[in-house]
Amino acid sequence: MAASFAGHETTVEALCSRNASVSARAADGMHAVAVAALAGQASVLEILIRHGSPEVLDLPVSKRKTTPVMFAALHAVRSGDTRGVAHLVEAGADPDLQDASGLTAMDLASNQLRAARPSAPPPLVSAATPSSAASDERLAALTRALAGGLAPLGQGGRG
Repeated sequence: MAASFAGHETTVEALCSRNASVSARAADGMHAVAVAALAGQASVLEILIRHGSPEVLDLPVSKRKTTPVMFAALHAVRSGDTRGVAHLVEAGADPDLQDASGLTAMDLASNQLRAARPSAPPPLVSAATPSSAASDERLAALTRALAGGLAPLGQGGRG
């Protein structure tokens, strides 16, 4: 799991080629696909998708029933990198699944963007708080990714 989070592609590939379980859970209920999605490790997600069963793509985590595509969507609105979402959806993950609160990946991402938007213009624009235009662009790219099309934004992503 640590290799998935940190983006150690070579280690993840080696473990998978030695039949390490992609769906094995840690004590907190997380599995490698969810961890890679949460961390925005798109290249690691590709490896895990290639080696895992389709069921792991929608395997929820914790009592909140958060799926890997939900984690990837939240990462996408923070970073602008939608590759993880696109990889998961293209591999068959269901972007319309709901968490324990009845929210989909798009709902969660939209809520996060709304929460990040200041009600009044800030004195200094922070890179951590996307502007309204940047938020709208990220949401549009995420919408395309959730619909099954790769829609990266600029150079905001990690691999």
